[in-house]
Amino acid sequence: MENYCVIFGSNGDVAPRERFDGKDGLILATVGGFYNAVGHGVLPDAVVGDFKDGETLDTDEFVVKIERDKADSALFAAVKVGLRRGCKTFVIYGMSGGLAPTAESFSALAYLDAHGARGFLIGGETIATVFSDGSFTLPKTAVGAVSIFAYGGAAEGVTAKGFDGAPVPNALTAEQPPLPPIIAAGSKCGATVAVKRGALLVVFGR
Repeated sequence: MENYCVIFGSNGDVAPRERFDGKDGLILATVGGFYNAVGHGVLPDAVVGDFKDGETLDTDEFVVKIERDKADSALFAAVKVGLRRGCKTFVIYGMSGGLAPTAESFSALAYLDAHGARGFLIGGETIATVFSDGSFTLPKTAVGAVSIFAYGGAAEGVTAKGFDGAPVPNALTAEQPPLPPIIAAGSKCGATVAVKRGALLVVFGR
C-alpha cells in the first residue's frame, strides 16, 4: 500500500493488525494517540496537538511536533497533514470510542473522499469507510456482516454484488431505518458496493 497515512487517536480501541513498513507512508498521532501507537510498537513520524504549557512526550526518539490550527480538531489537522503529503489511503485507529469521536471520524472519512482519498476507520472488530459517486470493493480480509447506510443525504443508483442476503434498494436516504446486514459470499469473491449519486457509509467485519 503506497502513499498511505496512518493516524492514531486516543479515543477507542486501538489494536493494529495491519503491517506498515514506513517506506511509502506517513504515521501520525494526536498527543494522546502517541502513547497508543508506541504501546503497539509503532513510532509516529509526527505528533499533532496543541502542546500547551510546555507539554512534552516521554521519549528519546526523534518525533516531529506539529501545532494544529485552532480551527481544526487534532484528527482533522492530522488528515490535512497527510493530504498535503500526497497520501491517498488513510487508516485511522483510536477514534471510535464514544459518540462524538465516532461522528467526527465519519466526517473525516467524508472529508477524505471529497479530497480524492479513501479513509478507513478501524474500531475493534469493524472497519468503516465513506465513498461517493463510485464503487468500493471489499478487501479479501473482510469477514461477516456488511452494513450499508446513506451518508449526508440521499444515495441513488445503489448496487451490491457478491453478497448473500436481502437485496439492497436502488435508493437510500439518511432518515430510513438501517438495512438488514448482508454477508460477503466468501472473502475472496470481490464483493462490491456502488452508488451513482450521493455517498455511502459501509461498515464491515475485520
